[in-house]
Amino acid sequence: MASTLTFAVLDPTSIVGANLVGRLARAFPAARQRLFHTSGSEEHLISEVAGTAELVPPLADPDELEGAAVVIATVPPAAAVARSLLAWLRGHPEVVLIDLGQPALAGTESAVVSGWAPRPAGSGRWYH
Repeated sequence: MASTLTFAVLDPTSIVGANLVGRLARAFPAARQRLFHTSGSEEHLISEVAGTAELVPPLADPDELEGAAVVIATVPPAAAVARSLLAWLRGHPEVVLIDLGQPALAGTESAVVSGWAPRPAGSGRWYH
């Protein structure tokens, strides 16, 4: 049995994130979306995301991303969250990071792309 494609969307309450959640749902209707915020606050957020009221938990532990094939950062996370997230991603090279924030979460470790994602031999799977 094939596993379900899972996207972890960080900060779906941002303008970019809210727009992205709806687009992902239309482009990948069978995919699962897991939503987290990375503000550093321990509180859950209640927000309208892609036209639906959502309870968005904090990313308290990056291990909560286990099972996600793709992590999409829509804004730069709080500093402590960014450090733990990057450490987790380095330990999970099979996970694709798509970083839509400014400045880049992974800095020079990610490949800058515009409109397409190149896959040079031996390169990482992090894109900004």
